Amino acid sequence: MFAGAVQAQVNELPRPGMLPDHPLYFLKSWAEAIGTFLTFGDIPKAERYLALAERRLAEANALADKGKPEIAERALERYRERLNRALGKAEEAKQKGLDTDEVLAKVSEATLKHQTVLIEVYEKVPEQARPAIERAMEQSMRGHEEALQAISGEKREQIREEVQTRKQEVFQKAEQLRERGIPVPEILPMPIELPLPIMDQFPGKVVYTTDISVDPTLFQNDCDQRGGVFDSCGTICPPEAEVCATVCAYTCEF
Repeated sequence: MFAGAVQAQVNELPRPGMLPDHPLYFLKSWAEAIGTFLTFGDIPKAERYLALAERRLAEANALADKGKPEIAERALERYRERLNRALGKAEEAKQKGLDTDEVLAKVSEATLKHQTVLIEVYEKVPEQARPAIERAMEQSMRGHEEALQAISGEKREQIREEVQTRKQEVFQKAEQLRERGIPVPEILPMPIELPLPIMDQFPGKVVYTTDISVDPTLFQNDCDQRGGVFDSCGTICPPEAEVCATVCAYTCEF
């Protein structure tokens, strides 16, 4: 049941329907607002906002196809806003003690799908429109990581394993465009959130996750920009620490 709900999110984006450049688009906005108003409960609201985020992304993709990057930029801003609301409602539900694993899994899986679409949009739009795409890509990856981290332990590892192939596909697609001379930005995964006892042992250190296959020079470049000292892959486990980060990790120390 749980895996089936996640796999449902792998499908293509919804049809965009009426686009923001249509004079009657405001009717679509009104209908969506009414639908959101009539959606009750934090988890249904989170799912609603995720669905709306996907609609905005589908619109941005269609607008890029039509050669209207300025309107596509506005659709992407609304995409980011809806995605933030989806994560916010999921967090509110979790704080109330509700089981949010399924909706968080949907968000985590969907945002990886969004990365693929955003890379395609990045290829279509002119250079001046690309910063908006980059912001959406960063927000999408952050949403993926935040949702994944919020899922309970066993299910989180299950989802992490399920999305490995899709993550690799996203990075490979971006690399293919770079080889063609299209400067797709390198969106780094979020640093690992180490338990507090370890953070006390390692002040001024950033730890990069390595649950995906990615060239470590990306991490080193980020560390160089931060003015830190990059260290090669190793287990983060200081002496006398009660909890250790047993994953292989790259570090940037200041």
